[in-house]
Amino acid sequence: ATMLRGESPTAEDLFLQTQYNNRTAGPAKLATTFAADATYRYRSPRLNIAATLFVATVANEQHVIHYYDDLAGLYTNGVISDGRRAHFGLDATADILWSQHLSSTFALTATRNRFTRDSNVALYDDTTNDLLSLSRAAMEGYNTGMPELALYGDIALRHSGWLARLGLSYWGARYVEPSFVRRT
Repeated sequence: ATMLRGESPTAEDLFLQTQYNNRTAGPAKLATTFAADATYRYRSPRLNIAATLFVATVANEQHVIHYYDDLAGLYTNGVISDGRRAHFGLDATADILWSQHLSSTFALTATRNRFTRDSNVALYDDTTNDLLSLSRAAMEGYNTGMPELALYGDIALRHSGWLARLGLSYWGARYVEPSFVRRT
């Protein structure tokens, strides 16, 4: 399966401050997403397995952030634009029927989520809309802030209309939330 989509920015990402400011955050661009995946399925009366390889790239997104700049002593609106990110990985699931009353489900998602191009960062004074700074955030190669490994497993007992399920989940591998604006 493949997908190509263009998406316009939301109002929160199109204006510097939607509550009281009419200034746009720059020319409106469509964020472009391309995605593709391939799935393999195996089915039997006691075992169902599915494995999907996927890739997705997102380009030309625009986001507006609001924060208090300690160094300038101002409330600031930041426009993050023209970055690109890529996501690729594997999703796998297995449903196992151990007996008439006992079953299990297992799932695994392993991904790589990276910025593949640096983003432009424009900082504006919140009250006067003056441009304070124009720079590039060195994000290329960094994680996008999503867990890269997710695991799930459970065992379920069904009998006489009752269901008891014990499940374990794990989300992890090293990840951090990116910051486009460096602070002190």
